[in-house]
Amino acid sequence: AYESIVSGPNILIRTSNGIYAIREKYLGEREPVYTELPFDRLTRDNCPDTFPLYIPPPGYIFKQEGIIMTPNFNEYAISFCHEDWSGKQWLGTWGDGVWRADPRSLRMKPLPVGLATESVYCMFTEGDEYWFGSDNPDGGITLWKKNNSRWEYFESRDNPFIPTNVVNDITTIDSTVYFATPNGLLSYNKQSATWRWIHSSVFSGECRTLINKNDTLFVGTEDGVSILCDNAPEGVRITEVGFPAVNKFTIWNGRLYAASDEGGFWFNGKFMVQIHTPDGYLKGEVWATTSDSDGVWFVSDLGLLHYNQKTEERSTWAYDAYINSLVYDMVATDRYVWLATENGVLKLRKEDEKWFSYSPEDGLAGNPVYHIVPDGDYIWFGTSEGATRFFWNDPSRVDW
Repeated sequence: AYESIVSGPNILIRTSNGIYAIREKYLGEREPVYTELPFDRLTRDNCPDTFPLYIPPPGYIFKQEGIIMTPNFNEYAISFCHEDWSGKQWLGTWGDGVWRADPRSLRMKPLPVGLATESVYCMFTEGDEYWFGSDNPDGGITLWKKNNSRWEYFESRDNPFIPTNVVNDITTIDSTVYFATPNGLLSYNKQSATWRWIHSSVFSGECRTLINKNDTLFVGTEDGVSILCDNAPEGVRITEVGFPAVNKFTIWNGRLYAASDEGGFWFNGKFMVQIHTPDGYLKGEVWATTSDSDGVWFVSDLGLLHYNQKTEERSTWAYDAYINSLVYDMVATDRYVWLATENGVLKLRKEDEKWFSYSPEDGLAGNPVYHIVPDGDYIWFGTSEGATRFFWNDPSRVDW
């Protein structure tokens, strides 16, 4: 379903297959019934029967019966009209958000608010800019500029330089934003507003994760690790053929660490070195890694490991006893370790090693949870149903 609206005793539900109606008192007891409701029946009483000849942006068509046609020839009916104190008209639509029309100039424009698609697979924050990537091929990249509440969308169907809407990871170097995608590496220069698809042989396959280390971009791919820098604008592979797929990066004590499908590794400046620990937690597939001041964290289907390579100190938490779920991402802060899992969020409080869990009942937009981004007193969770911002440092909140 796209939208629903109450009309008298009925609830009208708009879906990709048409409009369905059901009486409110029968919700949960009967199935909605398909109805061939014409567009003009969807308008509220405060919308005119015939609209002025509003002038939409280039590529759009506005029909006076109250229908907006997009550049992709999709039609959206106006379902609600409101005139504000200045005389401007606010138009709500069935599926295309809110539009604003100026009755003097007759010009109208959309007011985009929200994500390009509900599934948030990765996020990146820098200053007042918040980037959201999705695993939905029909979605797109969303940029939210918090200071002026401006939303921008970048989609492959509208831009020939964006080969896919699926994004696995996002990071920046100076004014360039990089996107790891299943079709290689994608970059966006914010100063020139230009896109570049880096589809050299180094990045011809799936790029899974990114990290910026001293203005060198490290890219974890399905077959190893590559770098991108001023001296190698098309990229250089630093791992041999047969290296396992890399899932996540982190940096600790100036060193780069990687979680891969076949264990944990660190970069000695020339090549990746596998990490061996007697507990065996890094023998198989390692899902994610992060770091804090005391060392590096790894999580796998064997459990959670905290490892200090200098002192060889280790702490472990068995998978079956504490996690019991696939982990997509992990972030360590001063007091906590946060894990994004297929069944919500897990949090480990370091001081007493107590575990907490969060689900959609606690406010998460949905399950699974794919990505975690700290943001000062807040922390963001990217989920299959949108993004949730959690005020973790609320002084009134108590962790028992």
